Amino acid sequence: MNASEWDGHLLIVDDEDMILDLIKRQLKDEGYNILTASSGEAALQIMKTHPVAVIVSDQSMPGMDGITFLGKARQMDEDIVLIMLTGNATLGDALEAINQLKIFSYITKPLSASTLRSTIRDAFRHHEMTSVYRVTMKRTYLLNEQLKKENTRLAEQIKELEMKLENSRRVAS
Repeated sequence: MNASEWDGHLLIVDDEDMILDLIKRQLKDEGYNILTASSGEAALQIMKTHPVAVIVSDQSMPGMDGITFLGKARQMDEDIVLIMLTGNATLGDALEAINQLKIFSYITKPLSASTLRSTIRDAFRHHEMTSVYRVTMKRTYLLNEQLKKENTRLAEQIKELEMKLENSRRVAS
């Protein structure tokens, strides 16, 4: 299954046009619906009008840094898969991104095309599995609610039949 069969787009956010172009070239044959933004603010606007499944965002950007942007993206969609991209990896940033934002992966620059492709492929698979899980859990919840209602209805019918049987026994004796 390729990415075009999955719901949502791949959003790449980096303040360097050269990096955006490089990533798009590295992924051109993967079949992704790629959107790009050069800032966190622009990316948030894109997310308002396009279903985004996976985000690859640079950490160091002017204005809104990657962690702040990805935090806002997570608030907009809890199922979105987040990938942090950085040339200035610090342990503190990595831990904050992973622990607070549930970052799927942390990729360092310079980019390895094969690592980028496999990470994004895995991110889309993760998004698909998460979506299927949520749908399954919702269906299970709804079916359980229906079963509870049916069990209540059946218990009332049994009680009614028991009362009729008791009345029949009284009349017969």
